[in-house]
Amino acid sequence: SWDIIFFWVARMAMLGLKFMGDVPFHHVCINSLVGDAEGKKMSKSKGNTVDPLDIMVHTGADGLRFTMAAIENHSRYVAFTPDRLESSRNFMNKIWNAARFALMNLEGYAAPAGRPQPDFADQWILSRLEATVAAVDRSLEGYRFGEAALTLYDFVWKDFCDWYVELLKLRLYGEAAGKQQAQYYLLRVLEEILRLLHPFVPFITEEIWAQLPGKRDFLMKSAWPVSEPGRRQPEVESDLEVLRDIIYAVRNIRGEMNVPPAQQVTLIIRPLGEEHGGAVKRHAQVLRNLLKLSDLIVDAGAQKPKLSAMAVVAGMELLMPLEGLIDLDKERGRLEKEIANLEKAVERLEAKLQGDFVNKAPAPVVEAERAKLADYRQKLEQLKTNLNKFS
Repeated sequence: SWDIIFFWVARMAMLGLKFMGDVPFHHVCINSLVGDAEGKKMSKSKGNTVDPLDIMVHTGADGLRFTMAAIENHSRYVAFTPDRLESSRNFMNKIWNAARFALMNLEGYAAPAGRPQPDFADQWILSRLEATVAAVDRSLEGYRFGEAALTLYDFVWKDFCDWYVELLKLRLYGEAAGKQQAQYYLLRVLEEILRLLHPFVPFITEEIWAQLPGKRDFLMKSAWPVSEPGRRQPEVESDLEVLRDIIYAVRNIRGEMNVPPAQQVTLIIRPLGEEHGGAVKRHAQVLRNLLKLSDLIVDAGAQKPKLSAMAVVAGMELLMPLEGLIDLDKERGRLEKEIANLEKAVERLEAKLQGDFVNKAPAPVVEAERAKLADYRQKLEQLKTNLNKFS
């Protein structure tokens, strides 16, 4: 930490120059001083210290280690908070569950003679992996360990677990050729992920590595991933961003309108320009599979169905016909009841925040009530918007 610069670093430099004629080191990485949840320096006399062994019972050694890396930001103090520990613990579980999924689907895997041609999902994850390797390299070279840790967190959780695994399932459960292709890239990407994560979470990654197919030495002895700029495909990443926006929007409509996730639906997409609908036409089957579509219509001149829900994303209008999917009277009644209950809750909170409560209650409690009111108002606005869609 920075408080040893004078007591140790500077004195070693001076003594080295005095007695050896040279400095003892050329690079010194100074960490932030780890404070308590309020950012105050930990001290036995203050009673705000924590025992790492107690923490590891709950989060594991890797969870604690990843937390310490992720909170580093080169400031004078960083706050050591329970929510960061919980986030790291959840991340360890996410890694473990993703590995279990991979191992389950790699049983009996035999490596192909040559490299299979990657499909759209494989091209995308390899492009994102390349961006991640390059970003982590830059961060580590600049001693920005927290930045490197968070880059890996985003890639593993959001890109690999949330999207690539979902995109893989159709091929893994399908015909043999597609399954072997999917297995090849699943294993290849997972191996690189474990190499990247190993300095941050050595125990869980070593354990997973030992269970992967093929004869292999310790992960700690394997090579660090090498950046391959040729793997970057910005157009593929752009296409998937469009698909992701559409998927989020349609799933949101399903949730708002109480349409079951497994219910087959029709989706009409009206592009505002050819450049907007290109990604949809190129990857229509991906949308059909992930959104459980009985029909997908991409037509700028398509008529809007009389009863439909609409969203606008990425320069496109999305229309989901609702007739036959839901009981209109029942849905109106549900929304009206929810609106009435929420309006009463808003009235109560507004009255509370206009009375003596604001002056008497602790500031954090008042702020929490104000945040709750803002959340209620936002939900109320959304419910009224949903009700108007039935008009």
